[in-house]
Amino acid sequence: MRAFRLFRRHPVATAGTFSGGTIAPSGVSIVSFMGTMAQLNTAGAAAKLVSVTATMGGKALTFVVGAPDFVNVDFNAKFPTGLSGTLAIVKA
Repeated sequence: MRAFRLFRRHPVATAGTFSGGTIAPSGVSIVSFMGTMAQLNTAGAAAKLVSVTATMGGKALTFVVGAPDFVNVDFNAKFPTGLSGTLAIVKA
């Protein structure tokens, strides 16, 4: 008799998404993003972004794509569960 093991697959994380506008080939664009900070970092790197900026309470907060966690500590603290809003993004 053969024994078979069943393995449960872990759910695949969905990617964060940019919407509501077109990311320009270079310069500044205004788009919306929905997703976690990890998804923002991944999507931003894939889109070759330099940074994204969001506002909270009238204060602009910038997230530097691909930077170490300590660089983005203020941004991450303000959006601990992720983003669902409009961003100004910079692409080199």
